Amino acid sequence: KSLRPIMRQAKVAPNPAMRINFINAIWQGKLPVSFLIAENCTMTIDEYMNVKEASDGGKHKEKVRDKVTGISYEPYGHISDANDYFLCEFFWEEYQSFIRKGNVSSPKVGRNRAKHGW
Repeated sequence: KSLRPIMRQAKVAPNPAMRINFINAIWQGKLPVSFLIAENCTMTIDEYMNVKEASDGGKHKEKVRDKVTGISYEPYGHISDANDYFLCEFFWEEYQSFIRKGNVSSPKVGRNRAKHGW
């Protein structure tokens, strides 16, 4: 209570392509921001090693079917989404500055382009 915490929740999810580029810029050392993933966070590491880029610059969330239950699910994309949302909110000022500089790369392949420019 003495630290006066506040609830910080984004009203809208950050643009997928922009937030991915923001995270990549952090990892490439292009921003004065850093975050670490501990070696024992194997699920998070597996996620980042296997999540794929979609043709629109976002994340391709491939569906697979469990052989036993027959239930369809997306094995990758959820952990990194949660991290993206957290990092974009926690480093809000850096993220806004990144957006203002137009730091988004165009998709390299595919037809489905975003309807809105950024």
